[in-house]
Amino acid sequence: MRNIASPLASRTSHDVEDFEQEIIDQEPLVRSWWLATTSGYIHVRDDHVEAAWTAANRRLESRFEEGG
Repeated sequence: MRNIASPLASRTSHDVEDFEQEIIDQEPLVRSWWLATTSGYIHVRDDHVEAAWTAANRRLESRFEEGG
């Protein structure tokens, strides 16, 4: 008895291979999009850290002045 793949099994196998290749081909595009998006979200203005530090110190000082 010969082992013959049905047309459906053959088509499905090729579809999976095509899909895998499509994912591999798109990976560099997705990676560059992800980096661009992530960089946009995590970008901090130059003065933000300094301003946040100053504001936190003011809040802390006001708590000590109030006796809290």
